[in-house]
Amino acid sequence: GSLKGMSELNKQQAYAFADKLSRKLCADSDVAGVQLDLEPLSLAGRNGQYHFYQRIAENLAGEVPASGDQAAQACRNADYPQGRFFSVFASSNRLNPTSEEGNLLAKVLSSHGNGYLIAPLYDLGDGPAGEGLALGDYRQRAERHVAQMKRWAKHHGVSYQLAVPAAGTVHEFSRCAGERCSLAAG
Repeated sequence: GSLKGMSELNKQQAYAFADKLSRKLCADSDVAGVQLDLEPLSLAGRNGQYHFYQRIAENLAGEVPASGDQAAQACRNADYPQGRFFSVFASSNRLNPTSEEGNLLAKVLSSHGNGYLIAPLYDLGDGPAGEGLALGDYRQRAERHVAQMKRWAKHHGVSYQLAVPAAGTVHEFSRCAGERCSLAAG
């Protein structure tokens, strides 16, 4: 289900959560980075999610603040002299440079040189789960998201990757059974 309460955290609460996660991640020398898929993504108004991601970026870069928790200390070491990386999972639409959220997301990802966006190229349909997207429609939407991601990432100076479906998703599948399933023609 949807993430509840994260956006409502105040700055100190969001930092405490980020510090706790950072300590756990950076205590493990096998962890070079982490992908964060907190849904729904919302950074509007510099809310709790915004502060959480900003602190994650700072901590994983190994930049210990002058005062406060020392969670970042272990993130930069001989194995990881530049710290650890993180990614945020969100639609390419979230990086829109004309939106407050797009600019805040870009700031989070680039503020410490260790963040990037992972944008899905699946579940691009508008219908309910189980309603298939015709191949031609999928191709058109995927191409639009790729072009948009490339353009907006370049605008913001943000690194990104695209997540491609390797199996069935709620809109992309080769066959479907059951009364709630339907395949679009095309």
